[in-house]
Amino acid sequence: MVLTRSFAGATRPCTDGIRWFIRQFGEGGNYPDLLDTMGVGGPARIARGARGMT
Repeated sequence: MVLTRSFAGATRPCTDGIRWFIRQFGEGGNYPDLLDTMGVGGPARIARGARGMT
């Protein structure tokens, strides 16, 4: 399954989340790769940083 930039944008992510997606995957990426990358410092880390929990 491939997740595209337009699909990610349609889910209304936060600004940091969509920027992260574009930096990591450009126009799109495979779902398993996305999950692997998120586990190593993706949006969850961004969210913790926004709440001061880094």
